[in-house]
Amino acid sequence: MQQPIASKYHLQSCLEFGTETEPVSQKYAPNPFEHIAAHLDLSTTHPGYDTRRIEAEPERKPKAARTSPVEELEYMLSDDFIDPLEKYEGAAIRLYNKEDVFTAIEAGETKDPESQAKHLRIIKKLVSHGQFRKLVGIDDDFFFCLRALQDEYEQFVEVTKYIAGCAMVARHHRDRVLRMAPIILIGEPGTGKTEFSVQLSKVLRTRFKKIDMGAAQNNSDLAGSSSFYINSSPGKIFMLLTEGAPGDPVGNPLIVLDELDKASGMSKNDGSDLTAPLLTLLERHAAEQFVDLCVDIPVDVSNYLYIATCNDPEMVSRPLRSRFREFHITLDEDQKRRIAVRITNRLLDELPTVDIAFHPSAIDKLTALDSPRLVKQYASEAVGNALIAQRDIVLPTDFKSSPSIRQKMGFI
Repeated sequence: MQQPIASKYHLQSCLEFGTETEPVSQKYAPNPFEHIAAHLDLSTTHPGYDTRRIEAEPERKPKAARTSPVEELEYMLSDDFIDPLEKYEGAAIRLYNKEDVFTAIEAGETKDPESQAKHLRIIKKLVSHGQFRKLVGIDDDFFFCLRALQDEYEQFVEVTKYIAGCAMVARHHRDRVLRMAPIILIGEPGTGKTEFSVQLSKVLRTRFKKIDMGAAQNNSDLAGSSSFYINSSPGKIFMLLTEGAPGDPVGNPLIVLDELDKASGMSKNDGSDLTAPLLTLLERHAAEQFVDLCVDIPVDVSNYLYIATCNDPEMVSRPLRSRFREFHITLDEDQKRRIAVRITNRLLDELPTVDIAFHPSAIDKLTALDSPRLVKQYASEAVGNALIAQRDIVLPTDFKSSPSIRQKMGFI
């Protein structure tokens, strides 16, 4: 039997709700004849009279005043604590085992007081959301929204087809939860890889987290830093399970690993492999027991969804690359023109007080650009120049810096 946490810290037990000096609240007014009821049989003259004491149904013990984080944790790990998802009837996953939480707390007893207090605060954030996390499933209009996304980002048609197939399987599954292999989008900068991923999270209606792998200093961004260090902190994978109001965190958020190829190699700080935690996170069976180095509690993140973006796939290690479903994003001339038209129409829709349009020759200029990102930049500049000239049509001459020069972006 698990020994109560509070006893190890020699803390006072939780406050009782009734004392001898306090009047006990009663549901009914006192019966003046109660003290003689045991000696009288009133059933003959008062058929409806019942001398039995009326007792309230047992209720869960409400949260009492507590004086330390340890007592708060003891309450949250007890049977008295009401899990935020207790009445949730949808799909959910057990995130952790309480025994592992007790073990982590015991391990923290050897830390200095400051580190111990920080460790307990992190654990408290985890358990305050309960032991379960809900899984967002495929809703009825998912395929309609996915098709709209495909029409908007036609260069990702193969990606949306793959997601649609996985979603069709999920639709016939009992929990309707989308499960698919991690995806890596390979293509030139500015082809809309990150923007597509953000819009996909809206279609999935799940929580979204973008991790800039190019800016990562070490692998603690993903898996946390060891609790051995005073400035240790959990990684972003773990923190997604603790953010928001009780009941808000989900067990299947979408993680975007932006510019994964820039994270290849060793950390500048400690020599660790920046992408090493992904070898565990991207394997479903291993992710069921993912341990953040700062918290040391196994959690089930096997339902996380991952999309990585990449410019140069050769920079990604072979073991890591093998864990992804690869999609190469390219744009042909017809797609570039349609994208240019959509971008300019969207830009003009945001200017309801002016009546202005792009000349076909201006659209030709934009089509010559390598990416939708550059199209947005040059189109906005050209509209501004046309308005300055007090014209209602955008001409090729409104592109002050020539968009016909194609510059490949990369590293020397």
